[in-house]
Amino acid sequence: MRTASVQLKSENSVERDVSAGATVRQHVLIVGGLAASLTNFRGPLIKAMLAAGHRVTAAAGDDDAQVAKTLRSWGAEFEHVKLARAGMNPIADIGSI
Repeated sequence: MRTASVQLKSENSVERDVSAGATVRQHVLIVGGLAASLTNFRGPLIKAMLAAGHRVTAAAGDDDAQVAKTLRSWGAEFEHVKLARAGMNPIADIGSI
């Protein structure tokens, strides 16, 4: 795999210097409120990113063993994270970061 250099040009602009034919692989994090939504609604997206060679980690507020098993069988990782799905308090929600 070839590597790419990334140079930050400004706060919102990134310039990539990629040699011909090189593929830039990313580590992608997908967060869902419910674990089942990761496979039910984001499954095609996750599979496409994996097929493109990206590393995918999916995270959700509930710990669903079946979803974790399915994601692992696809080649993705699963993480349980502390989330308040209906959180309205930004001070309390900062703990999710």
